Amino acid sequence: MFKIISVTIFIVLLTSCAAKPVFYKPTPELNKLVAVKMIEQVLYEQHEKYRPESVFISEEFIALNKGLQSKTRSSAIAIVTNKNLIIGLGSSKTLTKEMSQRIYFNSLGEPKLYIKKGRYIAQIKDVSGQTLLNVPAISEAKAKSFINSLMYFVEANRSAVH
Repeated sequence: MFKIISVTIFIVLLTSCAAKPVFYKPTPELNKLVAVKMIEQVLYEQHEKYRPESVFISEEFIALNKGLQSKTRSSAIAIVTNKNLIIGLGSSKTLTKEMSQRIYFNSLGEPKLYIKKGRYIAQIKDVSGQTLLNVPAISEAKAKSFINSLMYFVEANRSAVH
């Protein structure tokens, strides 16, 4: 009996932590301006930990600027002589790079919609099915609008290529 209860509790805990797929068939947004505004709004409404510093949307891609990352290496040597004289030598090297990502519309597959802990997540995937970005939205309606807006550009790029 204890094993049955333990297994049941384990399964409930495991399934409550996982993101659950929400069936949704996207209908591409019909207006480019609305599509751009919706993509920007949902990306900027994310929690500050995930929110990009800037977003640029062109006909071919979305560019996300996620700020700068710096790594510093430093070293120092100090020599003490017998006359209480200290000689020091130090150096440091800092490497700074911009953290950015481009998502090309002609490389995207169909986005997926998930719910986890009451939050809706639009998952952007490439044509091979690999996840490029998870985008949490503040409501189901905004998550669906975000997906529809992405599909506006995906469809426009598919028709331009073929």
